Amino acid sequence: MECLFQFQQYIAGDLQQLQILEIENSNNMEVIVAINAEGAAAQEDEIVLHNLKELRLDNLPNLVSFFGQTKSSASASDSNPRIRAHEPLFDGKVVFPALERLDLLELHEMEKIWHQQLLPGGNFNRLTVLSISKCGKLITIFPSSLVQLLQNLVSLRVSKCDLLEDLCEGHNATSVTLPRIEKFELSGLSSLKDVWWNMVCPESLNFQNLAHLTIGGCKCQRYLLSFTATKLLIQLKYLELVECDMMKEIIATEREEDAVVGDMIVFPKLFDLRLSQLPELTSFYQGNCTLEFHSLQYLVIEKCPKMQTFVGSSTKRPKEASEEEFEGQIDQEGNSSVTKQPFFNEKVVLHALTDLSLQRLDNLKKIWQNELPVDCFNQLNVLTVRACNNLLKVVPSKLLPMLHNLGKLVVRECDLVEEVLEQGEDSSGKLVFPNFHTLKLVHLPNLKSFYLGNYTLEWPSLTKVTLENCPKMQAFSSGLIITPKLYINS
Repeated sequence: MECLFQFQQYIAGDLQQLQILEIENSNNMEVIVAINAEGAAAQEDEIVLHNLKELRLDNLPNLVSFFGQTKSSASASDSNPRIRAHEPLFDGKVVFPALERLDLLELHEMEKIWHQQLLPGGNFNRLTVLSISKCGKLITIFPSSLVQLLQNLVSLRVSKCDLLEDLCEGHNATSVTLPRIEKFELSGLSSLKDVWWNMVCPESLNFQNLAHLTIGGCKCQRYLLSFTATKLLIQLKYLELVECDMMKEIIATEREEDAVVGDMIVFPKLFDLRLSQLPELTSFYQGNCTLEFHSLQYLVIEKCPKMQTFVGSSTKRPKEASEEEFEGQIDQEGNSSVTKQPFFNEKVVLHALTDLSLQRLDNLKKIWQNELPVDCFNQLNVLTVRACNNLLKVVPSKLLPMLHNLGKLVVRECDLVEEVLEQGEDSSGKLVFPNFHTLKLVHLPNLKSFYLGNYTLEWPSLTKVTLENCPKMQAFSSGLIITPKLYINS
């Protein structure tokens, strides 16, 4: 028979040197430290583990409280038992002044982690890492009154908590700030209404250290960041969003009251951006500002069927227009009535991009416009385009001179693509791609030619060409192609 508790209260007092506590895989455990059955007076005592630095509670499906009574002892006692319904895991009688890491995994009966009341001074104020997963009854993470004790929190990860509605609970949620947070991951939170930073007063926001942000499987958000929040992400290096069913844009257009035409939204250190399986996403941002990415090297966008442009023209509803009139400008597919917008235009500046992957974007019709800032995309090394079934051309001719660092080009499963490099009205001349080494053209049923323009293309490093299932291809190029390292085995 499995234990209902791990320690008796009188034994817990002898664990003052304990630094790491891990308790796993106990189906019947209800409490970690059981209250002495001798009398109610013992219930007023504190449990203080002065040196505990790491606490991990994993797969304890019946755990209700860290310090309390089991069901059997509560029913047998003549004293008033604790109210078990909505009982927090930690209350004011549990003190961890040195705790740095807390992992709570598969605690199916836990509804609250902390009590609404302020905990004893110094409690949890050294906590730097908090990880929560598969806690099916959990509705909120922390009360706003507790946040002032979590000012050292560096990493917060919450996943697969189906009933979680809010990260922060209480009337003071709008003043919550976690100034040292560096890593923030939310996934599989199907009931989450909003992230608290979009409700916080602008003067209270502080994301000076946030470097890693991942949001996945959160079904209710229509956007990720307010206009104000973007101004504070100066350290953000990694951003990933996946399976957010209601998300229409990453930066909210309707909340950019302070933005004017000509303003810049700058992500100075963002290195890696990934957007995947966002069925309602129409754009990253659709407002008046220009987006500038100083450090972005990796950009992956896939399975966003309504996304036509990365930064679009503002479709913000005019004040004098009704919502019905405004929505009438959107077609039955949910797409803007603006025709054939390029995915990348002059409103997005990508100085350092080296790897670009666009996959399964059903509404993508044109990747680039003909005129872009001179220093955009000139570091691009790998370009992958896959299953974009409304795309006709991949690269416009006027952009070719900017892609001199291109090393690998993959185009596959694009049903309407007729030409990879657009012919345009280019004059004769020679374009040299010194680093271009790999070309793959696969399953392109309407491809007629790789390039029919007048430029001579020189690829001194090209060693691998794959042409597969391109039944309508008549000629690879109308001009001269110089490939000194390419060998064809017959």
